[in-house]
Amino acid sequence: MELTFFNDLGQSFVVEIDPNMELENVMALLEAESGVPVAEQIISFEGRQLTDPKATMRACGIGEHALLLLRRKVPVAGTDRTMEQDSEMMRLQLLGDPNLMAQLQRVRVGIMHFILFVDLSPLC
Repeated sequence: MELTFFNDLGQSFVVEIDPNMELENVMALLEAESGVPVAEQIISFEGRQLTDPKATMRACGIGEHALLLLRRKVPVAGTDRTMEQDSEMMRLQLLGDPNLMAQLQRVRVGIMHFILFVDLSPLC
């Protein structure tokens, strides 16, 4: 099945996987595609964070052509903690780039709907 991941910088990554692939293997594939190390990845689908590395995409309720959010944990200065980058910042960057918006509109109408109408603030 084909999945589309959006990252914090507004980039998208389309990957072809088997529905029975486990999350940990999808994350390894995303590391190769996006450059984000597995340990720094946060993957969300329909407003919920995917946390079970042994869960298959099918078990997570993810189907063909699903849109997922790939966020990167960033270190908090002076601590050992990490935090998620601002998903609203990502949405605003997309909305503020007319060339990217036009490209997204040509490529996928569903992506445009996601960017324009899905409230990502509960994920922050």
